[in-house]
Amino acid sequence: MKALLEFKLPLSGLGLGMHEYDFDIKNEFFSNFETSTIEKADLKMKVYLDKRTSFIEITFDYSGEIETDCDRCLKKFMLPIKNSNTLLLKYSAEEVKENDDVDIIFISKGENEFDLSKFIYEFVLLSIPMAKNHEMAGEQCDEKFTQFFHREEEIEKPSNTVWDALKKFNKN
Repeated sequence: MKALLEFKLPLSGLGLGMHEYDFDIKNEFFSNFETSTIEKADLKMKVYLDKRTSFIEITFDYSGEIETDCDRCLKKFMLPIKNSNTLLLKYSAEEVKENDDVDIIFISKGENEFDLSKFIYEFVLLSIPMAKNHEMAGEQCDEKFTQFFHREEEIEKPSNTVWDALKKFNKN
């Protein structure tokens, strides 16, 4: 995880107010996570850290594209994504084991640095839509596969004479 050192932000010695960081999230970033399904990515991320006396607000703004599979034709394509997420770090005198709010992280006053890598990874994964297709990237699906979708419409279904006879009652 040595490659993720750049995502550790210093908290001690950081003055109050707004601080801005720029990150390029590439393939190497996702290869550091064992269960990552993302192999190719090119994202630009701006992180805004607003340090206050009792808490720190971190905003993640990112856009770019990741490689994923199309749910229609199963071909890989580059899906554009753009999103913004906010995380709140609150200072606590005692360690808080459980927290119901996932957007609030409790840290001790003496915390020297904060690792953003896990949160960046999760935020990017959450920004991927459940259903993905080429149209989201302004492309067309592979016709070899999509031809099978329209074939079902061409096949005429045999009419059920019982239902056809019942439909005639409605016309009288």
